[in-house]
Amino acid sequence: MPAKGGSASGGKIKRKFAVLAALILAFFFAGSARADYWTRYNSTNSDLPANSWVSDITKDSRGAKWIYGNANNSNFLYTFDGSNWDDFSSNMFDYGGAYWSIQDMYANDVGEVWFVMNNLSLVKYDGGSWTSYFYNNSSATSLAEQLYPGQTVSNPCIYFYSVFGNPASSSVYSVIFISGMVDGENISSNFKLVKRDSSGNWSIAVTNESGSPITSGNSFALFGSVNPVNGDVWFSLSNSSGAGIYRYNGSWTRYTTSNGLISNSVSDSYIDASGNVWLATDRGVSKFDGTSWVSWTTDNSELATNIVTSVEGDADGKIWFVSTYNSDTTPPVEGGTSVYNPADGTWIYYSIRNSDDTFSYAYSVWVLDDEMWATVSTGTGVLALTKNDDYTTIYGQVNGQTVEKAVYSELKKKNKTKSRKVNIWKVSRVQKKNKKWKTVRRKVYHTKTSDWYKVINLETGTYLIKVQGKRSRTVTISSGDPYRLNF
Repeated sequence: MPAKGGSASGGKIKRKFAVLAALILAFFFAGSARADYWTRYNSTNSDLPANSWVSDITKDSRGAKWIYGNANNSNFLYTFDGSNWDDFSSNMFDYGGAYWSIQDMYANDVGEVWFVMNNLSLVKYDGGSWTSYFYNNSSATSLAEQLYPGQTVSNPCIYFYSVFGNPASSSVYSVIFISGMVDGENISSNFKLVKRDSSGNWSIAVTNESGSPITSGNSFALFGSVNPVNGDVWFSLSNSSGAGIYRYNGSWTRYTTSNGLISNSVSDSYIDASGNVWLATDRGVSKFDGTSWVSWTTDNSELATNIVTSVEGDADGKIWFVSTYNSDTTPPVEGGTSVYNPADGTWIYYSIRNSDDTFSYAYSVWVLDDEMWATVSTGTGVLALTKNDDYTTIYGQVNGQTVEKAVYSELKKKNKTKSRKVNIWKVSRVQKKNKKWKTVRRKVYHTKTSDWYKVINLETGTYLIKVQGKRSRTVTISSGDPYRLNF
């Protein structure tokens, strides 16, 4: 089962299932978007095995990415700090057995990384040592005793179903099942939300169970997050298309279309640093500011489609929405990633036009501070976007027309009667031995039949662009913003 993950930088609710998202969108850039510098990590340039399918990524407080996935029917867990790869797969074998898998993964801001394993144990890594809370071992027994202070706890057994946290307090939460005896009373069949504070003390986080979604039937389906501003706990359910979302702040409130949501089918959630709750649904996006709800659709925003499967936030406060194919439109819209800036209400896009071609096959996206990581359905590793003003993208159309939200076939079609050759050269000045300066051209792009062109990961500078049958253009790009030039 794919895991879900999170980092201390936001209250992201990850999905335990991977939704195939064809991330294809027409061009449009506004504001001060920085360049897209794309790197693909696979078996040729990293320690990732061949045929890697990445299920989950999270970033710890030391800056290392924890990358979990499967290759050739074997699960793996690696860390990557930007230079070095380390394999932690054997550690997972120690705690999950020969057929180990990770159901949930979370990193807090005090150097801890937490895992819920396939055997429903909870495992913690603090950067140097490992701790396992498993069934009725000493750690699990100590946890149970802390949940019932001043009472006699006998024969406790605990199973763990999820792990998430509050980035503001470094606390960690988990949905558990606990059985045993407390002061002679049988507490079997008890599902609880428990909390571990920054000092390592465990307690029961939810004392009012009236209206709670934390039940036996929902145990594997609960996706939780904590509002960093007020400590409210939020849950959505993966096993229900009509549950809406639940909030706990001393009592339970369920939000549906009857009291603010745009749809009862919530696929993902993110809570930003200001405490705003952002929801991805099958009919658009909803935001809760603590008092009221506001929603966006393709009718009042620049969302690619209304079928939004994922929502994330970055270090700049921008909100990322991933949309999937929508067959209800004419023509159908393939979907894409729309990035919204709440500060000024502007939108930017990452699409087939200004990103790696395989981005159109991405199915999961993680925003990790200044980077965006995506996994693609081709089993070819993981794709990373690093924002860097020293690099740029040049793209455009050779027919002079603007195509909004074009599908992949429209962008890539090859028609000999209409398509034209496109050539792009990097132009630079070099000083020869006789100290005279010479203009040098280096070809960076060439295609024989295309109605559009794109070259990514270019150094900023001066470029000569020539389209067959059109007048050549020379452009100087001094910033990392992707540069569009139509002919």
